[in-house]
Amino acid sequence: MIETILQAQAAAALSAAFGQEISADMVALQTTDAKFEGDFTIVVFPFVKMLGQKPNVIAESLGKSLTENANVPVIRYNVVGGFCNLVLSDNYWLQFAAASAKEAPKNAPSKGKTIVVEYASPNTNKPLHLGHVRNILLGYSTANILEAAGYSVKKVQIVNDRGIHICKSMLAWQKFGEGETPESSKIKGDHLVGKYYVRFEQEFQAEYKAWQETSAATTALYEWRSSNYEKIHKKLAPDNAEEQINTHFFKEVFKNTYFNAHSPLGAEAKQMLQDWEEGKTAVVELWRMMNGWVYEGFGKTYERMGVNFDKLYYESETYLHGKSLIEENLQKSDSIFYKKEDGSIWIDLSSAKLDHKAVLRSDGTSMYITQDLGTAKLRFDDFDMDKMIYVVGNEQEYHFQVLFEILRRLGFKFSKDCYHLSYGMVHLPEGRMKSREGTVVDADDLMKLLYQSVCESSLERNTLADLSEAE
Repeated sequence: MIETILQAQAAAALSAAFGQEISADMVALQTTDAKFEGDFTIVVFPFVKMLGQKPNVIAESLGKSLTENANVPVIRYNVVGGFCNLVLSDNYWLQFAAASAKEAPKNAPSKGKTIVVEYASPNTNKPLHLGHVRNILLGYSTANILEAAGYSVKKVQIVNDRGIHICKSMLAWQKFGEGETPESSKIKGDHLVGKYYVRFEQEFQAEYKAWQETSAATTALYEWRSSNYEKIHKKLAPDNAEEQINTHFFKEVFKNTYFNAHSPLGAEAKQMLQDWEEGKTAVVELWRMMNGWVYEGFGKTYERMGVNFDKLYYESETYLHGKSLIEENLQKSDSIFYKKEDGSIWIDLSSAKLDHKAVLRSDGTSMYITQDLGTAKLRFDDFDMDKMIYVVGNEQEYHFQVLFEILRRLGFKFSKDCYHLSYGMVHLPEGRMKSREGTVVDADDLMKLLYQSVCESSLERNTLADLSEAE
C-alpha cells in the first residue's frame, strides 16, 4: 500500500538527513485536510525534540527528499507549520484505479428479487438542470449498489410530457415563436422549449402586474387583508409592513387564483390542455413536435452523463390508466372516492392522518397523483416487482404518503413495498431554482464548464505530462 511505502521512505529520508535512526512506525501519516493541497500529510512534530530542529525545517527537508525519490510517486509538496503535505502523481492514481477495478468483488449471489428504481423523471418543458443532475446520480448509484448486492434492478423514469406546464411552453411558442426550430436557431431542442417556458412566465408576469392596478385586484386584496391583516402584520417589519403585505398577497397568495380565474393567458393554456386531452389534431401535432425536440436533447445529455434506463414511461399514456382506476372504483357501492358538486373527484384520507385529496379536476382532467396511480400499476404488471423505489426530492414527501395510501386502499398489495428515497433540494445562494424564471444551473452548461475547468487546471499544473495522448 502507498501509505506503507511513504512511511518507509520518509523514515529513510529523515534518518539520512539528520543522522538519527528513525523507523517507519514512527512516521505519523494522515489524509491531507481538504483546506490544503495534497493527498497525504506527514506530521513532523514528534521529531522536533529528537532531531533538534524546527518543524518547518524538518518538513521542508522531508518534502524535498521525497519529491526527488524515484521510489515514491510524490510530484510536489507544501509545508504548513509542522505538516508536510504530499501530492501524488495522476499516473499513480490511474494505476491505483485500474488495480482496484481488477480486484473489485463480483456481484453478490442473486437474491431472486426485483427492485424497480425510478429517477430523473423530467418535464418536457425545459432542459435538465443541477437538481436533475443530483437526482439522476443518486438514482443511478442506488440502482448500481442494489445490483451489486444481488438484486435484479430495473431502472425506469416517468417522463412528465403532459399538463399545464407543458401547455405553457407550447402556447408561448405558438404566440411568439415565429416558427423557430432547433435547426433554424442552432439551439438544442430541450433548451429551445425551455426558452418558451420562460417566455410564457415573462408574458404572464407582465399581464399580472398590469391587472394589479385594476379595481378587481384592489377588491381581492382588501377582502383578503380584512381577515388576515393582523396575523400577517405581526410577522413583518413595521417600517414597510404595508408594502410587504401587498407584495406577499400578489406574489404568494393570489397568483394561482389569478391564473385560474382572471388571466387571459391562463385561460388559453387551460383550453390547450383540455383540447389535448380531447385529442384535437392541431394541439396534439404541436405537442408531438415540441416533445420530439426535447427527447432528442435529453438523449444527448443522458449520454454525456453516462446514465441509462431499462424502460421509459410517459405521463401522456399512464394518466389514462390512473383515470380508469378511479372511474372503475367510483362505480362500486363502497368506492373510496367521492364526487363534489363541481364534478371534481376526491378521496378522504383523514383516517390515515392525511387530508382530503383531489384526484380528478372538475373539467375531468387528471392530476399528478392520477398518473402516478396508473404508473405504479403498470410497473407492477411489467416487472412483478418486490420493491419500488422513487428517487424524488423531499418537497414531495406528502405526495408519496398520499400515493401509497391510495394504492393500499385500492387493494394493491405491492403498496407496502413502495419506498420514497427522499433527499434535500438544491438551492442557489439567491434561493430555490425556478426554471420558469430562468434561475437554474443548466446540466449541459455545468458538464461543459466542469470539463473545461478540469482541462485548464490539469494543463496549468502540468499534471498530464506523464500521460500518453490516449490516456
